[in-house]
Amino acid sequence: MSGKIRHLLFRRGRYYARMAVPSALRSIIGKRELTEALDADRRIAERLLAAVTARMQRQIDAARVQTDEAPQRRTVPIRGRQLQQRQLALAHYETELEIDDATRNSGQYTPFGQPFADVYRNKLKLLAAGLLADDEIGALIGWALTGFMDRGNLNVERGSPEWRSMARTLASVQLEALQRLQERDQGDFTGSPTLPILKSKASPTPDSSNPLAIRILGPESHKTLSELLPEYLRQKDMSEASKNEAHVAVRMAEDWFVETRPVYTYTRRDMLQFMDALVGAPSNALKRFPGLTLPQAIEANKKRKVPYPALDLRTVDKWLSCLRTMFKWLMRRDILPDNPLADVKTERKKTATEPSRLDFGTADLGKIFSPQNGFDRSSDWGEFEWATLVSLFTGIRPSELAQVTLDNISLDSGILVMRVQGKLKTRSSWRMIPIHSKLIELGFERRIEGLRKLGKRHLFPDWYANGCASLTRAEIRAKATGMPISRNNFFPKYIPTKFNRNLRKLGITDTRLDFYSLRHTFRTKLINAGVVKDICDRLTGHSDHSPSKSYDHSEGKEEKSLIEMLKGGIEKLRFDGISL
Repeated sequence: MSGKIRHLLFRRGRYYARMAVPSALRSIIGKRELTEALDADRRIAERLLAAVTARMQRQIDAARVQTDEAPQRRTVPIRGRQLQQRQLALAHYETELEIDDATRNSGQYTPFGQPFADVYRNKLKLLAAGLLADDEIGALIGWALTGFMDRGNLNVERGSPEWRSMARTLASVQLEALQRLQERDQGDFTGSPTLPILKSKASPTPDSSNPLAIRILGPESHKTLSELLPEYLRQKDMSEASKNEAHVAVRMAEDWFVETRPVYTYTRRDMLQFMDALVGAPSNALKRFPGLTLPQAIEANKKRKVPYPALDLRTVDKWLSCLRTMFKWLMRRDILPDNPLADVKTERKKTATEPSRLDFGTADLGKIFSPQNGFDRSSDWGEFEWATLVSLFTGIRPSELAQVTLDNISLDSGILVMRVQGKLKTRSSWRMIPIHSKLIELGFERRIEGLRKLGKRHLFPDWYANGCASLTRAEIRAKATGMPISRNNFFPKYIPTKFNRNLRKLGITDTRLDFYSLRHTFRTKLINAGVVKDICDRLTGHSDHSPSKSYDHSEGKEEKSLIEMLKGGIEKLRFDGISL
């Protein structure tokens, strides 16, 4: 069911645009409300609504001019909402004048004594120039800063550069307010601010015939998505991967609409067209058609003799969701009145589907760990063989395994464990995994000792070095393009790529089986062995346990420590088909 839309009215089988007329203007307009018929079809009515309400608003504005009722917008800080420097400056200036009005109207107003006023102004000028220490700043304007901080409108630490910068701004604003008070003492109430930060920013005046003008809520409504993106990412608590996805989603949207458009011009119809474009777009368009925009990539793909497959509908919904979240933030910031992507999503069927990744069966494991695939005890194993074994017996993610250092592997309560930590996928990924006795039997400790003697730092030094080289190249590109990167994107390669190629040579052709399936197989075998879910989650990094909690021995399960329970769970693993 569609949500309620402002100014849209359904009456007697037809949709209407309706806008209430302010009581002070009814005598001029001659009506209590303005109404205009749209259409019986809701979708057509929604498309016509913006243009009709814009005409109604212009009629009301024209009547307001006749009554000299032009509204004065008051900057009211909402508790808990972070404000920008200009918003804080306006709020402080307007509050000072309101207090002055209230005091004068109370009959108890007393003008500043001239000597005190001069000293106060001189001190504020020194503060605005950045020539005062923190204690003097606190005495002069600290009360205003504290007020904003207590209401959640400002988040800075006392004495920090940001705190001092805001104090200097408010000192300049206070000087401006004092100038208004001095003018008022002379009977002049017509003064307006001269400080640039207090002047209203001139916004491009939209064409009066523009039906979307009603969606302009302020100067920021004229900015583009890419201009607003940095502030959006700064205020959102997002992983690097999510930030990268937001950049890609904005780039695709602006690619599709070709010209850089102000955010207020995006309509629901535009977003439906964008969704249709994504549904027909080729997957991995950036890699397959480097240097081309989204429309160009779509056209280039159509001209191929065998076009690349289109984006999966789930992927389309992911990109739409990225943009929908940003538009929602624009609404909360009063930059847009509505979300043009609300309820815009593909019509994919939500039915049971085949899994995207499978576990390895006994026959598959026999092929993978065969002498023909390098698992021959006649010679020492290299990184490829050990990475495959460790992945199967620990369930660790490829991006985590490539970054494990030798210092992450040590004895704890007499048990050899691997600590997974650093810049990982999620907070719950931080964990410790006891080393299975089979790995120790096969010489895991001897390998670690050999690496230490060679002066190596990582468990898989070549894999890590290749990942770092790829990451460095990506960082250079990122500096040039402004696109953020996710560190973990550059380590699930190299050994996993070789492993996947070997699978096809071994006759394992199902594309749902790959290096990551070793992790799936690990978890499935734990569950089949009767290991409780809590232990499975802790071993795989799916449970939200902090690193400190991982060492909490107070849970009292049979008076065993957590590490002993993890060891007991992992020792239940048995992989049929492997004979090393």
